[in-house]
Amino acid sequence: MLPYGAERAGSGPEERMELVSVPYVTNPAQLAEEHTYRCLGKLFVVFSSIEFKLALTLGNMFFGLNANRSSAIEKLTFQEKLENFVHTQMMDSHDEIHYQRCFDWYREADFIREVRNRFAHGRWAFLCNEPNIVHVAGYPDGKQHELRLSLEQLNDIVEAAMRVNEGIERIISNKDCPRPGFESSSMTSAQPTARDKYANG
Repeated sequence: MLPYGAERAGSGPEERMELVSVPYVTNPAQLAEEHTYRCLGKLFVVFSSIEFKLALTLGNMFFGLNANRSSAIEKLTFQEKLENFVHTQMMDSHDEIHYQRCFDWYREADFIREVRNRFAHGRWAFLCNEPNIVHVAGYPDGKQHELRLSLEQLNDIVEAAMRVNEGIERIISNKDCPRPGFESSSMTSAQPTARDKYANG
């Protein structure tokens, strides 16, 4: 774990998000808040890219140059786009390795869908002690679900979204996809609990 304010640089699709370094902010909670803003921005932009690529691919597969393809695709939810895309990639595949890649990619893509749906709602708090980031879904007078994340775990979510985004073209061309981070990620212990808490959408 890097200290607060340290930077992680990288290049390419799997680069790490840099931990925020703000000269005038020394409080760990404030640094966690600034880092969360950057990570959420990245997550939502990458998610939009994933959805656009899914829609474009499905439109070309099923409708070609049909003038009604846009309205037909727009009626699909993200989950429906995702499931249709994976189904078309897997149903004619006799390559077990490719089949498994598609399945692994789908699991991570669906996880990102759940995370995005959760993070788009609810409220946030930032603490001085790790885990620094707290997200609460639900309202005070109803059922609430609390999820606590470290800066590293939030980084892992963003990296998973970037892997999913890059993996779309690789699946279509039947090339190696970036491997899901389920086994090696620091989200390993938090993810199953998080998945149980995330709302479907």
